[in-house]
Amino acid sequence: MSAPLTSLPNPHKSTSPIAFVAVPDVRLLLWSYRVLRSLQSNLSSGQLIHQPYYRPVSAIDQGYTHPPFLLGADHVFEWRSILHRFPICIVTLSINPLYHFTCPQLVVSNSFTYQCPHLHLLQWDLTPEIPQELSESLKQVNEYLDGDLTELFVHLNQFYYDYFTPISPYDWSPHSPLLPSEPPTTPFAPTIPIPDNPNTIPLVGQQ
Repeated sequence: MSAPLTSLPNPHKSTSPIAFVAVPDVRLLLWSYRVLRSLQSNLSSGQLIHQPYYRPVSAIDQGYTHPPFLLGADHVFEWRSILHRFPICIVTLSINPLYHFTCPQLVVSNSFTYQCPHLHLLQWDLTPEIPQELSESLKQVNEYLDGDLTELFVHLNQFYYDYFTPISPYDWSPHSPLLPSEPPTTPFAPTIPIPDNPNTIPLVGQQ
C-alpha cells in the first residue's frame, strides 16, 4: 500500500511564490536574427561592391568587453565606374540599436577617399522599403551621373527584400506584429566590479 501524499517530502522547500520569469519579445529575437542573417550574404556583382561589416554592441566597464552583447551591422554599397573602376557613389546602411531615432537619419557627404557622393543612412532597424529621403537623394545623384545608378536601385531593393524575407513559420507584411516598434534595451555596465583580466589590454586612461 503506497504512502499518503501528505507523508511524502515537500519538493518545494520554500513557500515563497515562484520567481517571475520574463518572456522574451519574439520580435526582438527576429530583429537580431535578421541583422545576423544580413551579414551572411554578399550582393557584390558587376559594378557593385557590397561590404558587410559586423559591429557587436557591448558595454565597456573594466577596459574590456563582457556580456550582454547586441548586434550591429554596416552595409557598404560601392557603385563603381566601368571606365576607371573607382566608386562613383557609395551608400552605407548602418544598423545600430543605439540609434534611437523615430525615423531613419540620412547624412549626405562626399567620400574622403574617392571624392564621390556618400549617402549614410542611420537607423536601429531597416524600414520595410527604402526610405523616401534616401531614394530622392539617389535620384538626384543619378541625374547628375546621367542614369548610371539605375542598377544600384535594383540591388538596394533586393537587399531590403531579402532582409525582410519571411522567416518560417512567420509571415511578413508592412504591418506585421512581428516587427518591433522600438529598439532593444542596450547593454549596460555591471554594478558588480569585474576582476582584472590579465589577458586583456586596458583602454587609454585605464592603467
